[in-house]
Amino acid sequence: MVWDLAQGISTPLKRGFGGICLLQWSPRGDYLFSSHMDGVFRLWETENWTSEKWSSASGPVISAMWNSNDGILLMAFDQGTTLGALYLASRPPSLDFQLLPVELPDIQRITGGNGRIEKMVWDHNGERFAVTFSGGDDVHSGLVAVYDTRKTPILALSLLGFIRGPEPGAKAMSLAFYESLDSGLLLSVCWSNCVCCTYPLIFKSSSKQSFYINLP
Repeated sequence: MVWDLAQGISTPLKRGFGGICLLQWSPRGDYLFSSHMDGVFRLWETENWTSEKWSSASGPVISAMWNSNDGILLMAFDQGTTLGALYLASRPPSLDFQLLPVELPDIQRITGGNGRIEKMVWDHNGERFAVTFSGGDDVHSGLVAVYDTRKTPILALSLLGFIRGPEPGAKAMSLAFYESLDSGLLLSVCWSNCVCCTYPLIFKSSSKQSFYINLP
């Protein structure tokens, strides 16, 4: 049951919420994303509470991040290092989304195609993306990969580099961006050795553009 507290109106949702392992509201509140243990994931529009359903052969969605205007939802799955991106082709409450893969070839090469995404974070303006992964060799084990993200017109990720923990064998346990800077971002990482570090990512922002797109 979903309640509109301002109007005192409730909407019963009779299906689609069994076996949920992840929920993610869009920043503007126009959509609610749900991931299910069987690999099914749904997107609900919150005006009339209708939904669209997809299914994954790579296991359930374990992490999902929206860009700032609800136009793109970036997802990581339980198996593999290929991400998924849902693109909104028209304005809310439309459910006209298109699902496309987002490859991370550098991580695929490091892990020999046997890795998996563990944690990820995408900044509010959709310009920097950080991700941790398992399955790397000894040189790359425990690293945080940092990407530049741009719309070209679909989402393109370019590897900027890696962040290594403060001690050998340290593994990133949590990631967060601080975004209220004039030039760039701060990326904070808490490591498995109980040390939290903050790394400056200095760049000139090119945001303030719409992510509503028409895909071929």
